[in-house]
Amino acid sequence: MPLAGLSNDLLIRYLVGVINSCAKCEKELDVFNVLIACIEENFFFDDVFALVGAKKTLGTFTLKKDTPLTLIFEECGVPKGARILSMNYSPQGDLFPLEFHGNSPRRLTPKDTVTVFPVSFGPDAPESVPLNVMLTWLEEGSLEDASITSLVNAFEEYANGDYTASVVPANTSIEFDVMQAVEFLLESVTSKGNVKEFFNSGVGYVPVLKVVVPLLAKAKGFPLMPAELLASLVRLASLRNQIAHTGKTKATLTKKDIVTCLAGVVLGKWYANALRA
Repeated sequence: MPLAGLSNDLLIRYLVGVINSCAKCEKELDVFNVLIACIEENFFFDDVFALVGAKKTLGTFTLKKDTPLTLIFEECGVPKGARILSMNYSPQGDLFPLEFHGNSPRRLTPKDTVTVFPVSFGPDAPESVPLNVMLTWLEEGSLEDASITSLVNAFEEYANGDYTASVVPANTSIEFDVMQAVEFLLESVTSKGNVKEFFNSGVGYVPVLKVVVPLLAKAKGFPLMPAELLASLVRLASLRNQIAHTGKTKATLTKKDIVTCLAGVVLGKWYANALRA
Protein backbone atom coordinates (compact mmCIF):
# COMPACT_ATOMS: atom_id res chain seq x y z
CA MET A 1 0.00 0.00 0.00
CA PRO A 2 1.69 3.26 -1.09
CA LEU A 3 2.03 6.24 1.19
CA ALA A 4 -0.44 8.82 -0.05
CA GLY A 5 0.54 12.15 -1.56
CA LEU A 6 4.26 11.46 -2.00
CA SER A 7 5.34 11.14 -5.62
CA ASN A 8 8.57 9.41 -6.61
CA ASP A 9 9.71 12.51 -8.49
CA LEU A 10 9.19 14.74 -5.45
CA LEU A 11 11.11 12.40 -3.17
CA ILE A 12 13.98 11.75 -5.57
CA ARG A 13 14.43 15.51 -5.85
CA TYR A 14 14.56 15.66 -2.04
CA LEU A 15 17.18 12.90 -1.90
CA VAL A 16 19.51 14.59 -4.37
CA GLY A 17 19.17 17.97 -2.67
CA VAL A 18 17.00 19.73 -5.26
CA ILE A 19 14.72 22.28 -3.63
CA ASN A 20 11.06 21.72 -4.41
CA SER A 21 8.68 24.64 -4.92
CA CYS A 22 5.01 24.98 -4.05
CA ALA A 23 2.91 24.61 -7.21
CA LYS A 24 0.69 27.53 -6.13
CA CYS A 25 2.86 30.12 -4.40
CA GLU A 26 6.29 28.95 -5.73
CA LYS A 27 7.75 29.13 -2.23
CA GLU A 28 10.75 26.84 -1.69
CA LEU A 29 9.82 23.76 0.31
CA ASP A 30 11.88 21.17 2.15
CA VAL A 31 10.00 17.85 2.04
CA PHE A 32 11.17 16.70 5.46
CA ASN A 33 10.18 19.97 7.14
CA VAL A 34 6.86 20.10 5.28
CA LEU A 35 6.02 16.62 6.57
CA ILE A 36 6.98 17.65 10.09
CA ALA A 37 4.69 20.69 9.86
CA CYS A 38 1.77 18.64 8.51
CA ILE A 39 2.05 15.98 11.20
CA GLU A 40 2.53 18.57 13.94
CA GLU A 41 -0.56 20.53 12.90
CA ASN A 42 -2.66 17.38 12.33
CA PHE A 43 -5.61 19.47 11.17
CA PHE A 44 -8.97 18.21 12.44
CA PHE A 45 -7.03 15.78 14.68
CA ASP A 46 -6.87 13.16 11.93
CA ASP A 47 -5.01 14.52 8.89
CA VAL A 48 -2.01 12.29 9.66
CA PHE A 49 -4.04 9.31 8.49
CA ALA A 50 -4.00 10.70 4.94
CA LEU A 51 -0.33 9.64 4.83
CA VAL A 52 -1.39 5.99 4.94
CA GLY A 53 -4.16 6.40 2.38
CA ALA A 54 -7.11 6.85 4.74
CA LYS A 55 -10.34 8.10 3.18
CA LYS A 56 -12.89 10.60 4.48
CA THR A 57 -16.62 10.14 4.06
CA LEU A 58 -19.34 12.60 5.05
CA GLY A 59 -22.70 11.11 5.96
CA THR A 60 -25.88 13.01 6.82
CA PHE A 61 -28.48 11.55 9.20
CA THR A 62 -31.52 12.96 10.99
CA LEU A 63 -31.63 13.32 14.76
CA LYS A 64 -35.17 13.22 16.11
CA LYS A 65 -36.05 14.49 19.57
CA ASP A 66 -36.18 11.74 22.25
CA THR A 67 -35.45 9.04 19.65
CA PRO A 68 -32.34 6.83 19.59
CA LEU A 69 -30.59 6.67 16.22
CA THR A 70 -28.31 3.91 14.96
CA LEU A 71 -25.80 5.21 12.45
CA ILE A 72 -24.94 2.52 9.91
CA PHE A 73 -21.69 3.57 8.27
CA GLU A 74 -22.29 1.42 5.20
CA GLU A 75 -25.27 3.63 4.34
CA CYS A 76 -22.95 6.58 3.69
CA GLY A 77 -20.40 4.61 1.66
CA VAL A 78 -18.01 3.17 4.26
CA PRO A 79 -17.40 -0.53 3.52
CA LYS A 80 -18.46 -3.04 6.15
CA GLY A 81 -15.52 -4.04 8.35
CA ALA A 82 -13.55 -0.85 7.64
CA ARG A 83 -11.31 0.41 10.42
CA ILE A 84 -12.72 3.71 11.64
CA LEU A 85 -9.83 5.98 12.61
CA SER A 86 -11.76 9.11 13.51
CA MET A 87 -15.31 10.46 13.77
CA ASN A 88 -16.63 13.99 13.93
CA TYR A 89 -20.24 14.92 14.73
CA SER A 90 -21.69 18.20 13.46
CA PRO A 91 -25.39 18.58 14.41
CA GLN A 92 -27.10 21.41 12.56
CA GLY A 93 -29.18 22.60 15.52
CA ASP A 94 -29.76 22.17 19.25
CA LEU A 95 -29.77 18.38 19.38
CA PHE A 96 -26.44 16.81 20.22
CA PRO A 97 -25.64 13.09 19.77
CA LEU A 98 -24.56 11.19 22.88
CA GLU A 99 -23.18 7.72 22.20
CA PHE A 100 -24.73 4.70 23.92
CA HIS A 101 -22.45 2.27 25.71
CA GLY A 102 -22.78 -0.80 27.90
CA ASN A 103 -22.17 -1.08 31.64
CA SER A 104 -18.43 -1.37 31.00
CA PRO A 105 -17.72 1.33 28.41
CA ARG A 106 -14.66 0.91 26.20
CA ARG A 107 -13.28 4.10 24.76
CA LEU A 108 -12.73 2.77 21.25
CA THR A 109 -13.79 4.04 17.84
CA PRO A 110 -16.93 2.13 16.82
CA LYS A 111 -17.00 -0.35 13.94
CA ASP A 112 -19.78 -0.51 11.32
CA THR A 113 -22.44 1.12 13.54
CA VAL A 114 -22.94 3.35 16.55
CA THR A 115 -26.14 4.28 18.40
CA VAL A 116 -26.65 7.83 19.63
CA PHE A 117 -29.33 9.62 21.62
CA PRO A 118 -30.17 13.29 20.93
CA VAL A 119 -29.85 15.71 23.84
CA SER A 120 -30.74 19.41 23.88
CA PHE A 121 -28.92 21.97 26.00
CA GLY A 122 -31.47 24.71 25.47
CA PRO A 123 -35.04 25.35 26.66
CA ASP A 124 -36.75 24.69 23.33
CA ALA A 125 -35.43 21.56 21.65
CA PRO A 126 -36.32 21.22 17.96
CA GLU A 127 -38.21 18.16 16.79
CA SER A 128 -35.35 17.15 14.49
CA VAL A 129 -32.04 18.38 13.08
CA PRO A 130 -29.66 17.13 10.37
CA LEU A 131 -26.55 15.44 11.75
CA ASN A 132 -23.37 15.47 9.65
CA VAL A 133 -20.86 12.76 10.50
CA MET A 134 -17.32 12.82 9.11
CA LEU A 135 -15.69 9.39 9.11
CA THR A 136 -11.99 8.76 8.49
CA TRP A 137 -11.39 5.14 7.61
CA LEU A 138 -9.29 2.43 5.99
CA GLU A 139 -10.60 -0.61 4.19
CA GLU A 140 -10.12 -3.81 6.17
CA GLY A 141 -7.96 -5.43 3.47
CA SER A 142 -5.50 -2.53 3.39
CA LEU A 143 -4.31 -3.47 6.87
CA GLU A 144 -2.93 -6.86 5.82
CA ASP A 145 0.48 -5.17 5.47
CA ALA A 146 1.97 -5.41 8.99
CA SER A 147 4.22 -2.37 8.51
CA ILE A 148 1.29 -0.16 7.46
CA THR A 149 -0.81 -1.45 10.37
CA SER A 150 2.00 -0.52 12.75
CA LEU A 151 2.23 2.98 11.28
CA VAL A 152 -1.55 3.41 11.59
CA ASN A 153 -1.29 2.36 15.24
CA ALA A 154 1.50 4.87 15.77
CA PHE A 155 -0.55 7.67 14.21
CA GLU A 156 -3.56 6.74 16.36
CA GLU A 157 -1.50 7.00 19.54
CA TYR A 158 -0.02 10.29 18.36
CA ALA A 159 -3.48 11.68 17.52
CA ASN A 160 -4.62 10.66 21.02
CA GLY A 161 -1.71 12.57 22.55
CA ASP A 162 0.12 9.47 23.84
CA TYR A 163 3.53 10.16 22.32
CA THR A 164 5.35 7.41 24.20
CA ALA A 165 2.87 4.76 23.03
CA SER A 166 3.47 5.75 19.41
CA VAL A 167 7.21 4.99 19.55
CA VAL A 168 7.20 1.18 19.38
CA PRO A 169 4.70 0.78 16.51
CA ALA A 170 6.42 3.59 14.58
CA ASN A 171 9.79 1.89 14.91
CA THR A 172 8.29 -1.52 14.09
CA SER A 173 6.86 -0.08 10.87
CA ILE A 174 10.13 1.34 9.53
CA GLU A 175 12.39 -1.45 10.84
CA PHE A 176 10.21 -4.02 9.06
CA ASP A 177 10.56 -2.22 5.71
CA VAL A 178 14.28 -1.53 6.03
CA MET A 179 15.18 -5.09 7.04
CA GLN A 180 12.94 -6.58 4.32
CA ALA A 181 14.58 -4.37 1.68
CA VAL A 182 18.10 -5.20 2.85
CA GLU A 183 17.41 -8.95 2.98
CA PHE A 184 15.92 -8.83 -0.52
CA LEU A 185 18.93 -6.96 -1.96
CA LEU A 186 21.50 -9.15 -0.22
CA GLU A 187 19.76 -12.28 -1.47
CA SER A 188 20.23 -10.98 -5.02
CA VAL A 189 24.01 -11.41 -4.64
CA THR A 190 24.31 -14.34 -2.23
CA SER A 191 22.29 -17.24 -0.84
CA LYS A 192 19.44 -16.98 1.65
CA GLY A 193 21.53 -19.11 4.00
CA ASN A 194 24.40 -16.63 3.90
CA VAL A 195 22.04 -13.72 4.52
CA LYS A 196 20.47 -15.55 7.45
CA GLU A 197 23.92 -16.30 8.88
CA PHE A 198 24.87 -12.64 8.47
CA PHE A 199 21.93 -11.43 10.52
CA ASN A 200 22.24 -14.25 13.07
CA SER A 201 25.80 -13.07 13.76
CA GLY A 202 24.34 -10.16 15.69
CA VAL A 203 24.01 -7.42 13.09
CA GLY A 204 21.14 -5.28 14.31
CA TYR A 205 18.81 -2.73 12.79
CA VAL A 206 20.80 0.43 13.58
CA PRO A 207 24.12 -0.87 12.15
CA VAL A 208 22.15 -1.92 9.07
CA LEU A 209 20.80 1.64 8.78
CA LYS A 210 24.22 3.22 9.23
CA VAL A 211 26.40 0.83 7.20
CA VAL A 212 24.52 -1.70 5.06
CA VAL A 213 21.87 0.64 3.64
CA PRO A 214 24.36 3.24 2.32
CA LEU A 215 26.57 0.44 0.97
CA LEU A 216 23.65 -1.04 -0.98
CA ALA A 217 22.55 2.43 -2.14
CA LYS A 218 26.02 3.14 -3.54
CA ALA A 219 26.15 -0.26 -5.21
CA LYS A 220 22.84 0.47 -6.94
CA GLY A 221 23.69 4.06 -7.81
CA PHE A 222 20.82 5.22 -5.60
CA PRO A 223 21.00 8.47 -3.57
CA LEU A 224 22.18 8.10 0.01
CA MET A 225 19.69 8.67 2.80
CA PRO A 226 19.85 12.34 3.88
CA ALA A 227 21.55 12.91 7.23
CA GLU A 228 18.42 14.40 8.84
CA LEU A 229 16.36 11.37 7.82
CA LEU A 230 18.94 8.89 9.08
CA ALA A 231 19.25 10.80 12.37
CA SER A 232 15.48 10.71 12.95
CA LEU A 233 15.35 6.93 12.40
CA VAL A 234 18.34 6.28 14.66
CA ARG A 235 16.75 8.49 17.31
CA LEU A 236 13.48 6.57 17.04
CA ALA A 237 15.29 3.24 17.41
CA SER A 238 17.01 4.56 20.53
CA LEU A 239 13.66 5.62 22.02
CA ARG A 240 12.22 2.20 21.21
CA ASN A 241 15.11 0.49 23.00
CA GLN A 242 14.69 2.70 26.05
CA ILE A 243 11.02 1.75 26.28
CA ALA A 244 11.74 -1.94 25.67
CA HIS A 245 14.35 -2.06 28.45
CA THR A 246 12.87 0.26 31.08
CA GLY A 247 9.25 0.85 30.06
CA LYS A 248 9.86 4.54 29.44
CA THR A 249 12.14 7.02 27.70
CA LYS A 250 15.04 8.57 29.60
CA ALA A 251 13.61 12.06 29.08
CA THR A 252 10.03 13.17 28.63
CA LEU A 253 9.04 13.01 24.98
CA THR A 254 7.89 16.28 23.47
CA LYS A 255 5.47 16.59 20.60
CA LYS A 256 8.32 17.85 18.42
CA ASP A 257 10.37 14.74 19.24
CA ILE A 258 7.74 12.29 18.07
CA VAL A 259 6.63 14.41 15.11
CA THR A 260 10.20 14.42 13.75
CA CYS A 261 10.42 10.64 14.21
CA LEU A 262 7.06 10.05 12.49
CA ALA A 263 8.09 12.23 9.55
CA GLY A 264 11.26 10.15 9.35
CA VAL A 265 9.23 6.94 9.28
CA VAL A 266 7.05 8.20 6.41
CA LEU A 267 10.07 9.20 4.31
CA GLY A 268 12.09 6.18 5.47
CA LYS A 269 9.41 3.75 4.32
CA TRP A 270 9.39 5.33 0.89
CA TYR A 271 13.21 5.26 0.78
CA ALA A 272 13.42 1.58 1.74
CA ASN A 273 10.85 0.53 -0.84
CA ALA A 274 12.43 2.68 -3.59
CA LEU A 275 15.87 1.26 -2.78
CA ARG A 276 14.50 -2.26 -3.01
CA ALA A 277 12.76 -1.69 -6.36
